[in-house]
Amino acid sequence: MRVDISDIVKVKGASLDISFNGEIQGIDKEIGDFSFNDPVEFHGRLTNMGGMLRLKGRMQTRYSGKCYRCLKDVAASMDIPITESFVEVGKKKDNDDETYTYQGDFIELDKVFIDNIILNLPMRLLCSNDCEGFVPPDGEADGEEDSQEQDKLIDPRLEVLKKFFNN
Repeated sequence: MRVDISDIVKVKGASLDISFNGEIQGIDKEIGDFSFNDPVEFHGRLTNMGGMLRLKGRMQTRYSGKCYRCLKDVAASMDIPITESFVEVGKKKDNDDETYTYQGDFIELDKVFIDNIILNLPMRLLCSNDCEGFVPPDGEADGEEDSQEQDKLIDPRLEVLKKFFNN
């Protein structure tokens, strides 16, 4: 998303309201194990803080993935507060990794949105907090089946390996 900042870049304290609802250029439909098929919505304000532009707002989007424990499909959403700073190219300090840059009268927000989405994805997506994980075909949770039931679950093609461990 490209924003024209020519009206606020020269006036300290000037601000610009920003609203966006759509797809972000540069984001894949899949990031790791997560899929993004819904648009990203952002509402915020860009303010000139005297040489630095400050972006404050909220971003919402939906994503889907597999439960870490049971591999069920899970749909989830994120509501992210965003506070980022921008300085003109050439004025950024070498040790400042948290500030974005802009050049001319336009600011690109796509990288800001992508970075915030990636940083706010869960490390492990769960279908519920009490998910028991994968349930075997007999319908009982892990550790509850007896040895006879476990023998029934052995793939017949691997039956010959059972003799290997009996010796």
